[in-house]
Amino acid sequence: MLRDMYILPQAFPRKGACCFGIHIGVGFCVARSYCVGQCEGLYAWDERQVQIPALFLFVGVSKLFVIAVRESAGNKKSVIMGSIIALSASGNHGKTHTIVRAATAFISKCKRENIQIVSVTWYDYLGKIIAGPRAGKVLCVVVVVIDGVQKIVAFISEGDDGAKVLAALNIITSNATIQLDVILLACHTQGSTIDVVENFVTTYGYELVMTSVYQGKTSDLLPMMVTANGTILNDECALHLVELIQRLLQ
Repeated sequence: MLRDMYILPQAFPRKGACCFGIHIGVGFCVARSYCVGQCEGLYAWDERQVQIPALFLFVGVSKLFVIAVRESAGNKKSVIMGSIIALSASGNHGKTHTIVRAATAFISKCKRENIQIVSVTWYDYLGKIIAGPRAGKVLCVVVVVIDGVQKIVAFISEGDDGAKVLAALNIITSNATIQLDVILLACHTQGSTIDVVENFVTTYGYELVMTSVYQGKTSDLLPMMVTANGTILNDECALHLVELIQRLLQ
């Protein structure tokens, strides 16, 4: 039940940066998240990123408010061209499994809903086209048509090495010559992988959405999260990511 709502203005150190957050009080609480902070409300650290202690972290609050913010001089882009969903977690939490599952689930969902699939291209991490996912990893580009408009979605499951993440981004974007609509990729919560993602976002004008795998008990047999009744949380997270991708493509 809705209890209260307020708008929280926030100023930032960077010149010309500002943001507004909406807090809505509801009848539940948000527990501490191990990778994006704790339940102390909404806060931000620059003009592109807004931290929300929930499943998804939306970067670029222009979807909530139209705010004229000019980028500083340099190679930054002022127009958001596409979205990168960064699935962050430390090792052995099922990032790879989740993104492989999301890629196959997205393709299957498009087929079920009669969304036109123009092409599905699978790559290895050297850029060679292959027949499908290899060694439990995925790097693929899916081209679909939604409401008469061609959309490009990519999936990158390699998130443990910054050089490999950058190489994968260069492969799917043909060295940044192709603008994609949505990229789902894996990264760590800190270090070279998230640095690569943030630099790519800044350089090429993408919107960044930070999220994490669902947290639960690690399986004794596989590097993924499960519940007491056997629900594989990584699979559930993958399906919800597919829903988010479809929303971002609209």
